[in-house]
Amino acid sequence: MQKEKLKLEGICKSFHEKQVLDHLSVYVKEGEHVTLLGPSGCGKSTVMNILTGILQADHGSVTVNGTMGYMQQKDLLLPWKTCLNNVILPLVLDGMPKKAAAQKVLPYFKTFHLEGFECHYPEEMSGGMRQRAMVAMGISAGAKIILADEPTKGLDDKRIALVVDT
Repeated sequence: MQKEKLKLEGICKSFHEKQVLDHLSVYVKEGEHVTLLGPSGCGKSTVMNILTGILQADHGSVTVNGTMGYMQQKDLLLPWKTCLNNVILPLVLDGMPKKAAAQKVLPYFKTFHLEGFECHYPEEMSGGMRQRAMVAMGISAGAKIILADEPTKGLDDKRIALVVDT
């Protein structure tokens, strides 16, 4: 039996007088890929923000079993750091020496079609490249669960395949 990695039970969330989530329950097991689909404003980002603890649900419970990476709708790369220095940032902040962190993440530059852009700044990269750098950052930092809010925004879907080791 597969272990549940994410569990939302009976989640309710309102903003002012508008109820956005009404007793939402979602169970995601190890190895599953889940997509939330719906029109703009239906609560997809709210679900992500509740899962990460950015927002608190009005009612219900959240269980997360594993390290989680979160790609928000807009990339959050630091504009004064190169692509490589952005990708290694979580590792360096966790105490890994820069050189070791760079050696660990460089294979992901090939995987995510970022080879040759290690020394480029975010403004010199396309939106899709910045998104791929964010995915590389999450995976190289050890995230076993990747939450991605509009992950294909700016991506050429024929050039990337995400494989998450669970």
